[in-house]
Amino acid sequence: MAQDAPKNYVPLYATQDEWQDKELQQFAIDFYRISDNPEENQRWVDSFTEDAIVQIGADKARGSKDLVEFRSRMWKHIKERKHTVLKVFPGRFSDSNECMILGDVSVTTTDGRLKEAAWSAHAVVRKVDGQWKFSQYRVWLQTDGHLL
Repeated sequence: MAQDAPKNYVPLYATQDEWQDKELQQFAIDFYRISDNPEENQRWVDSFTEDAIVQIGADKARGSKDLVEFRSRMWKHIKERKHTVLKVFPGRFSDSNECMILGDVSVTTTDGRLKEAAWSAHAVVRKVDGQWKFSQYRVWLQTDGHLL
């Protein structure tokens, strides 16, 4: 059946997998913990490869230098942030480790408003010098309005 379909309609299917690597599981846990701490800017940037492509909502960054500025913009109007990571859907394609992640986030803005959103992310991870890092990370936010 698939051989008769135009190529643009035939997706790649991931190999059924789970993140059995305990270091990779810990990396994911630590990343969101670091992400919620405004004092952990360098550790957050170091969670990505030097050439990482990152997009959260409409904001984008490419590479370590852009990520420093990107991180600063993330906290410009936010006093406090708390992620809840609900599920990770890992997949192993022939040339990468990828996953989709589902979660919720609540933020308190600098003017005291509490905002909440559901989010999903697509992530590609790879080991650099023995450490897991995101080489690609894209987040979609779903709110009843604007997060800020």
